[in-house]
Amino acid sequence: MNGAADLIREAVVVLDPHGRVAQFNRAASTFFNIPAPRAFGKKWSVLAHPFFAGEGAVVLHEPKTLLGEAFEAQGQTVALVNGQKIPIHYRLAKTRFSKSDKAMGHVIVMEPVSAAPGNGAEKLREVEAFRNRIMSVISHDIRSPLTSSIGLLRLLLRSSKEPLGQWQKTVVETLERSTIQQLNLLESLVELTRIHKGTVEMKPAPVEAVSLIRECVESARNMAGDKGVRLEVLERPEAWVFADKERLALVLGNLLANSIKYTHHGGTVTLCAEPEGDDVVIMVKDTGVGIEPERINKLFEINSKAATLGTAGEKGAGLGLAICREITALHGGGLEIKSREGEGSTVWLRLKRYSKQAG
Repeated sequence: MNGAADLIREAVVVLDPHGRVAQFNRAASTFFNIPAPRAFGKKWSVLAHPFFAGEGAVVLHEPKTLLGEAFEAQGQTVALVNGQKIPIHYRLAKTRFSKSDKAMGHVIVMEPVSAAPGNGAEKLREVEAFRNRIMSVISHDIRSPLTSSIGLLRLLLRSSKEPLGQWQKTVVETLERSTIQQLNLLESLVELTRIHKGTVEMKPAPVEAVSLIRECVESARNMAGDKGVRLEVLERPEAWVFADKERLALVLGNLLANSIKYTHHGGTVTLCAEPEGDDVVIMVKDTGVGIEPERINKLFEINSKAATLGTAGEKGAGLGLAICREITALHGGGLEIKSREGEGSTVWLRLKRYSKQAG
């Protein structure tokens, strides 16, 4: 892992009210030696039991039993990994997937305890506290001035009393785009950190996918227009999913921005959503530069070095697709990319279909 992910070293597991895995970060995948997609939906008691069933191990595989009436708990236990006993510091808390949920899920955070008595765990807690302070500064003290700057720049552009000259307008528009890009980067970093810490509060509700696609397309009109890229939404019947609308919009916005970024002037980005069995499949297809097949898996890594310049020299931080994958996984869905260099790319976002009759 690189970049922002280097800050996240704890294994984080989020369980739904039924005790099934709803979130499984990379550190958890490494600890339990199982890819996140294979962990999603599995009973935590079955998945974790072999690791916490040894002599002296706390029943971490049974969070309801361990917590009882308490809301949260922490302590140390011993995990069996490859036949070796490893001291583990854990934090366990109840959580809700949305404010309307009555049933409680659980968040489990695990980290190895240093061999030096007392020092390792304390240092880890100090590092975590420092990281939380930094993220608070990013989330509030930096984001607020950027939001204000965007508002002021838009006020300048739309002022009827003292209209800008063409050169002035071009400069202000460039500043606006650059500031929006910085704000999006900060929000992506904060969101990714929340996901890996297991502090994301999901607010799922019925969402009509075709309507959401149209909303995202309208938000991207200016970006596409500046590059001369055509946006097209295929007509399809309604397709409902049960999702956090704000975060699903973030995924679609990132996928759409990526397609625009790597498509030349005169190219097209096509979107649609349609039911497929028990799922809804959202497609984002472009006529852009495409990707070498061997690079596709690297696109999901958090690595600014893996990010390439867009067709107009646009820069990226390498966070977008990583966040898309994490948010999609939180919804129990999947993300697939197919591409050939010089022939464009197609991304399929697959989510569980929502039946209005069942809801």
